[in-house]
Amino acid sequence: MPSGWYNKGVYDLSTGGLDLDGSTVKAMLLNQSHSFNRDHNFVSDISANEISAVGYARQTLVSKAVTEDDTNDAAYWDAADPVFGPLASGQTIEYLALYRDTGVDATSPLIACWQLVATATDGGTFTFTVSASGLTKIWSAT
Repeated sequence: MPSGWYNKGVYDLSTGGLDLDGSTVKAMLLNQSHSFNRDHNFVSDISANEISAVGYARQTLVSKAVTEDDTNDAAYWDAADPVFGPLASGQTIEYLALYRDTGVDATSPLIACWQLVATATDGGTFTFTVSASGLTKIWSAT
């Protein structure tokens, strides 16, 4: 599976270790060498595949919100679109991963990962567009 929740993220959400709208959640970009594996637990498990383009920095998600949708029997998590860069040419972005930041990669638990359309860095910015229905559906009865 190229995208999904990490087991650690589901565990932390289930046990109260992750507050989706209160925790410091950051986004990082990964290259085409990355392969999504639900069993990865911490940022240090995937950081070898993080892009290294000049101008790149991990981004903190802002305007996070969790909403309940009784009409569709679901809950959604949303945030503002994170913008990276400008990113110097020479890298290819293929994944975006989210994690709860503790300040140390070895203890920062992974939450979720999306496979993206491969995008070459070209000196411009890269924006991860959050869909109108949010980052992810947390729960659905259907």
